[in-house]
Amino acid sequence: MDSFINYHVYRNLHRKLWSVKYRGKVINHAHWLLLENPAGTGAAWFKVNPGGRDRVIKEQRKNVHAYGVGLSVCYDTHIIHTEMGVHKDALVQVTYNPYKHGFFYRVDNEQPVAFADKIYFTPSGVFVLNPRV
Repeated sequence: MDSFINYHVYRNLHRKLWSVKYRGKVINHAHWLLLENPAGTGAAWFKVNPGGRDRVIKEQRKNVHAYGVGLSVCYDTHIIHTEMGVHKDALVQVTYNPYKHGFFYRVDNEQPVAFADKIYFTPSGVFVLNPRV
């Protein structure tokens, strides 16, 4: 999967919101985002750079090394809120903690999550639809 044609979303700790990178450049910041792939192109996914994680553990200082990745990003909060309402019973909260695991995982049972149909980035965390390894 070529990382230069995809959107990469990560938590911006300085701005306390989500940052979006495209072709290696930050192009936007938002409190609410929806990351997905158009129908028929596969799922959105999570990526952790192992070298970045190792550096965090060694230096005890955070750096950007973990992302949600997808081909399509939506900033429209009305669409995001509507979709989250429709899928509320199927959404699963996921998180990432480099000191705990080298992957994104479910909050409820710590099972790994690598792919999802949709990834919702919200002020209260990350939620996914149809998570899978």
